[in-house]
Amino acid sequence: MKKTLAIFLVSAIILGMTGSMAKAETDNYGHDWVEVTETVHHDAVAHTETQTVKIVDQEEITAERTHMYCDGTNCPFDTFSEEELDKHFDEKEAVNLEYILTCGKKLEEISDDEVPYPNIAVISKVETVVVQEEISHEEEKTVVVIDKPAYDEEVVVGYKCSTCGLEVESLDEVDSVCTGEKVSPTSISAPDKLTVAAGETSEVEITFEPGGAYDTVTLSSENKKYVRTNGKNFIGVTPKKGEGTNPGSVTVTATTSEGLTATTEVTVLFNDVMDSSAYFYKPVYWAYNNGITTGKSGGERFAPSDTCTRAQIVTFLWRLAGEPEVDIDNPFNDISKDAYYYKAVLWAYENGITTGRRGGETFDPNGTCTRREIVTFLWRYAGKPNPKSMDSKFTDITDESAYYYKAVLWAVEKGITTGKAATNYTTFDPLGECTRGMSVTFIYRYAN
Repeated sequence: MKKTLAIFLVSAIILGMTGSMAKAETDNYGHDWVEVTETVHHDAVAHTETQTVKIVDQEEITAERTHMYCDGTNCPFDTFSEEELDKHFDEKEAVNLEYILTCGKKLEEISDDEVPYPNIAVISKVETVVVQEEISHEEEKTVVVIDKPAYDEEVVVGYKCSTCGLEVESLDEVDSVCTGEKVSPTSISAPDKLTVAAGETSEVEITFEPGGAYDTVTLSSENKKYVRTNGKNFIGVTPKKGEGTNPGSVTVTATTSEGLTATTEVTVLFNDVMDSSAYFYKPVYWAYNNGITTGKSGGERFAPSDTCTRAQIVTFLWRLAGEPEVDIDNPFNDISKDAYYYKAVLWAYENGITTGRRGGETFDPNGTCTRREIVTFLWRYAGKPNPKSMDSKFTDITDESAYYYKAVLWAVEKGITTGKAATNYTTFDPLGECTRGMSVTFIYRYAN
């Protein structure tokens, strides 16, 4: 008969070594006792308090500029403007910047017997300058303060004789003499599949055959980028890309000291997208599998309830399009070339998906993407198709001249949106904030 040894957990027990099994001091009836331990997780202890926090409304924007200046002390000159440079030398009747200049004469106009002092050259170099200062304000917010971080603790849950394999919860229970015989397993087995949240530690339950048999077991992962092992447990790192709407899995192998093996397919999920019944569950993993999103916090979470910014939504669409290159000048004064969304925003502008804000001067990358904006972006991405009907079913979508009117009707016909459940689907809520979960769901419904 089979016997499942829960005390082995993931890596079972390392006999005679520190870790999950340590030698017990008491030796009763000839037994050679070792401690059996398991990992107990203690949650963090925290409290909330009101703090004044800095809110960045607009990040600092920098750009590369050519800095030109004279190298002579008698002609102090320092500017970032070629116009000012021309003016400077125009006033001194020498304008050709390809020449080395004196204060008023081209080098070729100086006679041999004239000693030019100072002999001034125009020097230029590329420097990074701030073209827009950071804009921020302070707010009173309730924040969570961690008093004691979460931690794992190894606790003793029982004892096992390393000779005969007898297991007891307490040494006071021992009432039999050690037989001196160890039963080695002929096979071991593990669960076919296991799921773990990114950033969390989990265990594998090993079953030995025949009953009463035991051995030390260690774990190994085929890909430590997604699943790590520490010999005793396995740790989810970040989801692995899979097929369709299913995240990928990693094979974890349990091996005994005598070479018996068993494998488990471990699937790592975003630690905030674990519920397969959530409306955004499949869209999130579809988007992850297709490179549309990489998640947050190093890939541990997706943050489905976070507000989706305008920069994020055009980046999602740009990735959906295959990350095409762009060949236009930056039309916006709030988009920095080193921003992750730089190419995405320029691509969206180039393809008529966005026209910017404030008359086209800014894009507002950190601004909240509204529900009317995301369906409009998708509609423009699709080529601005006309809806089959111009009749709106929503009580808050009635103005046919609104830029988003056709987009909303088209999105309804395509099954991208059904409206707000809170109003029994009678409203669309065009000014409502679009969350990250909502944004990938709309894109998923459009693409599928």
